[in-house]
Amino acid sequence: MSVHDTQQIDKVLFNETTKGITLLMVEDRDTYSSDKLLLELQEKFNTYIRYATEGLLARHFPVWAGRPITIRLEFKLAPDPESLDFLRKVEEHLRPIKIQLQTVLIGPDEPSLMP
Repeated sequence: MSVHDTQQIDKVLFNETTKGITLLMVEDRDTYSSDKLLLELQEKFNTYIRYATEGLLARHFPVWAGRPITIRLEFKLAPDPESLDFLRKVEEHLRPIKIQLQTVLIGPDEPSLMP
């Protein structure tokens, strides 16, 4: 499971506390090129947005239909400034369609990458 598999939803989770859905996306490579990562992220986000907004999520998990959705992107390595700028733009794009973006570094404390 990784961002490089751009047509795959890595994992769908239900949060018992918030009653929301988390679509998990993982970038777990030890090294990557920023340009390649940005292209893959764009394709992967498009896959996730289509999954959430075109009825596939509701079809696969009808009991969860209409729940709040968060796309959680976990990074093994901190992304570079260009990638963070891209993620801010994605966050702006997601806001009107009521999908939240959460980005964290994989680890015990899971610090947010974007305040």
